[in-house]
Amino acid sequence: MTSGGGQASDEAWARATRIARELDRILDGAAPVRETIVRAASELRFSTRQIHTYLARYREERRISALLPPTRGTRKPRVSPALESIIAMTLREM
Repeated sequence: MTSGGGQASDEAWARATRIARELDRILDGAAPVRETIVRAASELRFSTRQIHTYLARYREERRISALLPPTRGTRKPRVSPALESIIAMTLREM
């Protein structure tokens, strides 16, 4: 799903955009959330659990890139930027 340079393919972007469209309907809709999640799962051919997982990744910043599959060589930072800042300040004080 990704090309050799660690960049997401056009196919991955198209899929993430389609997922984002469905998640926006869930987050912005007036219908009950449970019903819209079931409908989105059916539309995307995902389980409702997968929809909840994508919602957790997408909800805060609503960035399509949050829905892209992980690329080789990328991983989540082990500590948050805030914690990293505290560690750096503590080390400078020593």
